[in-house]
Amino acid sequence: MGLGKSVLLAGIHWTENVIWLSIVTLLLARVRSWIILPRVKRGIEATTGAILIAFGARQAMERAIAEARSRGSHPAGDNKWWPRRTGSCMKTVCMCGSFRTRAQARELPGYLRPAMV
Repeated sequence: MGLGKSVLLAGIHWTENVIWLSIVTLLLARVRSWIILPRVKRGIEATTGAILIAFGARQAMERAIAEARSRGSHPAGDNKWWPRRTGSCMKTVCMCGSFRTRAQARELPGYLRPAMV
């Protein structure tokens, strides 16, 4: 890609941003009197807070699951396996949803091994 094409694409991007930010500014100017009402402010702050808490909880859960998997245990705790039929063969499934064949399950430590191995 040549320099001329890069400059053209940068110019298009700049123009789109100027147009978009101008529209946002005009719309916010019209609804400013409504947004600054105390009730609306509380609602916006409460919604934003709830969303941030939800993202934080999701991040903490994903990190806990990743750490448990890296240790070789499962978030549901040890020895939480049960059998499940899938098609013509018997497989086992962990509480966290990972499938294993009987051969794979036999390689697990005894305290993690399902009963049907």
